[in-house]
Amino acid sequence: MGERETRRFWPDIHEVASPVYSDAENRTWATLLSSQRSLLPGRACREFLAGIERLDFPDDEIPRLADISDRIEACTGWRLRRVDGVVPDGEFFEMLAQRLFPSTDYIRRQEDIGYTPAPDIFHELLGHAPLLTDARFAAFFQRMGEAAVEAAARGHPARDLLPHLYWYSVEFGLIRTRDGLRIYGSGILSSPDEVLYCLSGQPTVLPFDMAAVAATPYDIWHMQETLFAIDSFAWLEEAFAEWCRAVGLE
Repeated sequence: MGERETRRFWPDIHEVASPVYSDAENRTWATLLSSQRSLLPGRACREFLAGIERLDFPDDEIPRLADISDRIEACTGWRLRRVDGVVPDGEFFEMLAQRLFPSTDYIRRQEDIGYTPAPDIFHELLGHAPLLTDARFAAFFQRMGEAAVEAAARGHPARDLLPHLYWYSVEFGLIRTRDGLRIYGSGILSSPDEVLYCLSGQPTVLPFDMAAVAATPYDIWHMQETLFAIDSFAWLEEAFAEWCRAVGLE
């Protein structure tokens, strides 16, 4: 089967009309962005903060996905694709393998401003997009997608484990630095409540062991009580490659 036959078609982000956001929706964006900008210095990892600078989000209005996609593509070749909501695992990982990241374009309700289990545009752009501009993290992210596509094609048991690794790294990961624990997980970075909670000393923070993390269940509806910390993005990339070899996903 040829490459064109095995890939799904997702419209180019520039071919999708951007929503016209209400004043209330733009205020929600402005409130969230202001809150996170005050919380994240000294808590988020330096690679994420550098990505924020590269993307240059507007302060008072929700940006166009196409504009942010162009800035990401200039850094690492990754692009955004507009989707309606949560993408099934198989399709999601297939997109990652192609250096495509799915993003919604709606924003959370005011009553969910502290934490929302459903991904909205603030989660996608503030949480995920900055690290998509980092070459090392982007390479790991693509390899995770490729491994998942391979596992699905072969009916490999790892296909049920990869979402766990994704959750505890990409969504709720911590990283150890010379200055202490820092956040790189998008689910934390886009949630004012999670940012404060994850470094409060209340959650259990364990070393990131691939096999252990792959076997750890997760719950999207509550604050995360167990988190895992990596040593660096270079370590994450290498440890994931070793895990793939160990389980037979070369």
